[in-house]
Amino acid sequence: MRFFLTSLLLLALLVACGGSPQAAIDLGHWKLTLPTDEDGDGVADELDPDALIEKLARDELRPYLYWEASGALHFFVEPAGGTTPNSDYPRSELREQIVPGDDDENWSLDGGGTLSARLQVLEVSRNEDGDTYKLAVAQIHGKDGPPLLKLVWQNGRLEARIKKLRAATADPEDPDSWVDARPLSFGEPVGYEPFTLRIEAGREEVNIQVNDEVQTFVHEDLQKWPFENYFKAGTYLFSTDEKAHASARFFELRAEHP
Repeated sequence: MRFFLTSLLLLALLVACGGSPQAAIDLGHWKLTLPTDEDGDGVADELDPDALIEKLARDELRPYLYWEASGALHFFVEPAGGTTPNSDYPRSELREQIVPGDDDENWSLDGGGTLSARLQVLEVSRNEDGDTYKLAVAQIHGKDGPPLLKLVWQNGRLEARIKKLRAATADPEDPDSWVDARPLSFGEPVGYEPFTLRIEAGREEVNIQVNDEVQTFVHEDLQKWPFENYFKAGTYLFSTDEKAHASARFFELRAEHP
């Protein structure tokens, strides 16, 4: 009886602080980037997996990240003083770490990788034209290079932005040689409803599946992509407006490699 009562107390405490024993997301291989700059060094604050898990359990990361009682992981982003190198935009975003705490161990297109998620965009503020700001909810990012893929939500619709070389003679080792190819747009809007996402990346092609719709990027420049990669997921807001903000929840998130 004492063990049963103790278990109930622990469960009540976990739910009260925003966590859930049914959480479907293992954060052991994810680092967090926040839109804040608490130490004033001009760089966005980051937490390695151990610190992330500990602070989440103590509910110390609100409003930018917390467990909902359902077990979903809630992201909120606003311009709060911290950005990452080579970007002016804020993010509350997870960064894959194959070896926890180590940014230098990543994966290549030769080995490939798969990101699976179920998520829901909850709110995105609007600009002066009445359109929502753009929000990236998932990425494949090159280590020491540009993002190979950004999955961007705006006005309830998704598009995949993928890189190609600026010219056939461009140096693939130069990050500035990579520019956006024509976006792959998804016909069926997801709006503010939950949707499933699956990204499969390899040397030959990149497949992006949203619910039942699949878009495939096949381009000879994939053969020249020289960078190792890592997945990112969360809320990356394309705005520096001090009143801009966005939120989303992830019910599931998993990165896999052969």
